[in-house]
Amino acid sequence: MAHSTDSDYDFVSTVVPTKKVQTNATIQRVKIGLKKLKIQKGRKDLERKKDTIVSDSSSSQSETSESEISTTESDDYDDESDKEIYVKKRTGDRKYVEGVTKIKEVKRKRNNGDNHAAIKKQKTVKEQKTVKDILKELPSINTRSTPGLMKDVVSSLTSEQKDWVKRMGFKAFLKINIKSIPLKLCHFVLKHYDEGTNSILIKGKKIKITKEKNHKVFGLPKTGKSLFDLDKVSEDHQVFDGWMKELEDGKANETNYKKIIQKSEQVDMNFKLGFIALFVNTFVESIPMGTNNLVPVRALVEVDDISKIDWCAYFLYYVKKSKRRWLPDNPKCYYIGPMLLLLLIYCDEIECKLQKIERKTPLVTMWTVDKLKERQSFEIEAGGYGVGNLIE
Repeated sequence: MAHSTDSDYDFVSTVVPTKKVQTNATIQRVKIGLKKLKIQKGRKDLERKKDTIVSDSSSSQSETSESEISTTESDDYDDESDKEIYVKKRTGDRKYVEGVTKIKEVKRKRNNGDNHAAIKKQKTVKEQKTVKDILKELPSINTRSTPGLMKDVVSSLTSEQKDWVKRMGFKAFLKINIKSIPLKLCHFVLKHYDEGTNSILIKGKKIKITKEKNHKVFGLPKTGKSLFDLDKVSEDHQVFDGWMKELEDGKANETNYKKIIQKSEQVDMNFKLGFIALFVNTFVESIPMGTNNLVPVRALVEVDDISKIDWCAYFLYYVKKSKRRWLPDNPKCYYIGPMLLLLLIYCDEIECKLQKIERKTPLVTMWTVDKLKERQSFEIEAGGYGVGNLIE
């Protein structure tokens, strides 16, 4: 018996042999009966297959292909059953896709959580920067003053020269042990110095700069004549001109002052004027563009006893004047005023619990370059510059 093609497929021809004697009504009833039987059988098989699919999907996520299910279904069900099964399977596919989507969403959330955790961890690491890292980010002050030159000079003085230094009121400088200053902390202190009130203003704390505190720092005379009231000799004055000619290449700078002092073995004019020039340009004020301030030297050429000069008042004048010229946000701008004075007053009056140091006066003899560097770092470790209590 020949089989028909898919297009000619007929349920009657596949189940019941065609008989010409059957009437159309009989054939119709047979077809309806067979359809009912097949539908019932198909539904039972469908439920059984659905249970199998659900079980396989939940246990091992079986990857049964759509073509395999379709082939099995086509053997037992007609077009109507196929459509019904196809719809059910599509429903199952959607559930599976939704499940995959949920898994992806969960993974995405986890990834986002991981990213958030990574960002949080990164922020935590950023917050836990070392003191060294923080210091690198802080601005520094530019200055041409080098206290180390004075330290080098006094270490090579003769006994006679040291006696003269003491009599003139500069005894504390014989014990100076500061070769350099902490530039980061200095920038902070100077930025918070207000020339209008002549005070360092930090978060509600006020540190007034006075002659008495100046004396406490350097031990210099705080009474006497004003240096500004003295007559200045001309540049071609015999003594002053002779001293200038002794300077190497006639250049007035700290290095040449050091050389002329160390070259002198007596308390002569070269030594005296060299010491005064080094002191003024290192601790009080230099002049922009790397030149030196020789006005005080010209004013003191004919003064035998410079201990009669009110050096503390002279300092105060230049503290205010030099701050006006300084531009804190310009890294190329040099500060030319008495930075060490402001720094030591600040360190003496703002508490730093992490640093224990025996206090003594003059303050310039108490501090060393290492202790000042420690102070710069300890304040960062303690929470930042200026957070300590004001010491009354």
